[in-house]
Amino acid sequence: MITQKNSFGGWKVIAVLCCMANSLSAGQSGKFKYTDNGTSITITGYSSDQAGTVRIPAAIVGKPVTSIGESAFKSCHGLTDVTIPAGVTRIGNATFYHCTHLKHVTIPAGVNSIGIVAFCGCIELEAVTIPNSVTRIGSYAFSECHRLNSVIPPGVTRIEDSTFNWCCALRSVTIPDGVTRIGHCAFYNCRLLSVTLPKSVTSFGTSAFPEGTIPSHRYQYQDQLESLQWKGELNGEAVEITITEDGKAHRFHVLGRS
Repeated sequence: MITQKNSFGGWKVIAVLCCMANSLSAGQSGKFKYTDNGTSITITGYSSDQAGTVRIPAAIVGKPVTSIGESAFKSCHGLTDVTIPAGVTRIGNATFYHCTHLKHVTIPAGVNSIGIVAFCGCIELEAVTIPNSVTRIGSYAFSECHRLNSVIPPGVTRIEDSTFNWCCALRSVTIPDGVTRIGHCAFYNCRLLSVTLPKSVTSFGTSAFPEGTIPSHRYQYQDQLESLQWKGELNGEAVEITITEDGKAHRFHVLGRS
């Protein structure tokens, strides 16, 4: 501590804090770059020239890995399979963006959020295990995953904008009970043959589904009807839409195509 007399004859105290340590520190363990948060680890990068299967470690320097940071594996074209360890609760924005040869991802129970564009552009992604613990999937998270046939976990309450846009392999979608909104272009450019919606859905964004699947802006519920009200065609194949609640059929009354 330094004391110094000022021009008014008084004294002022200058507290000098030298070399204050930042609570966050960066490091590298093998192929993995990371940030040490004090009690936990965030994976922040990976050697993109390494190909094949990757198992993200459960711990680094004796501390648990709890999150995969923003753009950590972005454009790692050599990745084909990724296993995320138990203990991770968050997958950040653009984490696996444009990993063009990634085919399989295992996400453990405990992960509660998947960030914006997290897997966008993973054009060969065929299978991803999404646990029931996930409550939020960001916009464009799986957009342009052309081969993905995905399952939406029951804890999600919103399908964000363009989440599954251009998932060309999707043929059937069951929206879990509790979802209240399906965002703009959420399933646009998907080749859906059937869609099952819960009665909890109250609104759709523009072009939420492909044209000819659900006329997004002109509908109302008709709880008393006992038979399927609407069938359409998409790419020359029959499309069927059903709304269910508590195991009972609730039907979608279409007022007309947009």
